[in-house]
Amino acid sequence: MAKPGWKAAAARYLVTAGSGIINYPPLRDAARGMFDDARSSYDYFRSFATEGLASPAATSPAPAPPSTWVLSEKGGIGNQMQSLFSATTIVLEIIKIYQAEQIRRELKGIADQLRIHNNLVARGGGGPDGFARNVLDFFNLKVAEYTRTDDDRKHRFGKYRFKQHRLRKRRFRQHRFFIYHPDTHWHGAFARIRQECGSKQPLLLGLSNDLFAIFRLMLCARVDLEARIGDDARNITFHLLIPSYCTLVIPRSFVILGNLFPLTIDGQIAQGECLVWLNLPRRDGYDQPVLNNVGNLDDLPDSSWKQFATASAATTTMLATWMGATPMAVEAVAIACPPLAVPVLLACFAGTFIATATVVSAVESAWEEPPPALLG
Repeated sequence: MAKPGWKAAAARYLVTAGSGIINYPPLRDAARGMFDDARSSYDYFRSFATEGLASPAATSPAPAPPSTWVLSEKGGIGNQMQSLFSATTIVLEIIKIYQAEQIRRELKGIADQLRIHNNLVARGGGGPDGFARNVLDFFNLKVAEYTRTDDDRKHRFGKYRFKQHRLRKRRFRQHRFFIYHPDTHWHGAFARIRQECGSKQPLLLGLSNDLFAIFRLMLCARVDLEARIGDDARNITFHLLIPSYCTLVIPRSFVILGNLFPLTIDGQIAQGECLVWLNLPRRDGYDQPVLNNVGNLDDLPDSSWKQFATASAATTTMLATWMGATPMAVEAVAIACPPLAVPVLLACFAGTFIATATVVSAVESAWEEPPPALLG
């Protein structure tokens, strides 16, 4: 985003100074006094110029003495200048506060960038590979976590090696992995380090920066598995990995197509907090995925701002219509046609409730969320 030019800065300072002149009496009075003094001095010197140019007739009265320079206040121009300078200090303090707020915002931005850098370094992404190394390590960790069997820890003898290999291969075939992240700058490095590692990673079926696209890919993969292995495809678990180096919040609500289950969504944690937050409301006919280190916005407590906004709108509308418009309408009708005063009062009473109900309905509809989007 481009920084504002000098015109925008000058306009901002003029608005600040204008606000100081309007809202602070010492500054306003000092500015008015300086204007009156300048006008008085102009009239004083202008009288000398007009006196020399005029040629009065012999019968005209004696010329009046030049105008005198009269200060606008009793204390003289010294007090006016002192008041002006003291009030100008207030404006300077306002400007300092504004600049301090700008500095605070810049420092907050620097702190956020440092936190993101520290998260990358802590996850091994501080080298030349950057975030791509973090993604690959996260993927390898989850593959090892979901495909590991109990026999990998219990049996260490040669006669169990064949059984162990067979069990691991069976667990290996029961999982498929997908990766989602809204950024794409790491895709090139990710492809390079995958090629350098020499691992084909057959369990990774795709990655994307589009959430709808990755779920559509998952649906296509499920359909292909069902076509190749039949009902056994329902035993294969899909895993959506969402690595992140900063807080990633997707406020839009989603429901997931049932053909994608069983499904797990895995995220990461930094400083004890989930870095990934989705909005997966519970709806009849739709299953919930297993969330590992992923927050669900639907589980958070409802905000009280909706009730507060509704009550404020109802109170304001009722006061404005019943105590503001109704007395004026009834009084005007009573003067013009007294028999119609009572019907007008009853009509205003009914109109107050209708207007209040309309405003409350509009406020509630503004707070309502759109229906969830379907992923799949």
